[in-house]
Amino acid sequence: NDTIYLDSLIFIVEKVDTAEIIKDYITQKTYEFNVFDSGTLGKFDVKQQIGYNKLLSFDYTFTPITKTITRIKEPLFTPFITGGYSTNKSLIMGGGIYYRNIGFEYNYNITLDKTYYNDIDISQSNYHTLKLNYKF
Repeated sequence: NDTIYLDSLIFIVEKVDTAEIIKDYITQKTYEFNVFDSGTLGKFDVKQQIGYNKLLSFDYTFTPITKTITRIKEPLFTPFITGGYSTNKSLIMGGGIYYRNIGFEYNYNITLDKTYYNDIDISQSNYHTLKLNYKF
């Protein structure tokens, strides 16, 4: 740079490097940058090449956000088994089936303690139970 002083005015004269300007003009430059990277929109990257003062190529990649929705289909019929012991000394075995939220249950009760009076069994005999259930 040359500085010229003329009656309180200052002029700065720059030397022009023509070879450097031509070199910059013909050099192909590549620019890569991310436009956005969002959790809701996705990711958008740009790659462009510039030479001779014009856009030579423009490439981009867009990766959208995709959601995976998992739906679990419950079975229409659900079988089950039961077992237990009652305080009246009986063993309980059974099972049933649920249709959606309504269940039908069958139990067979076996009396374990036999009570005799004059050699006659007076204990409760084995019996059956039917139940209706609601699942919530």
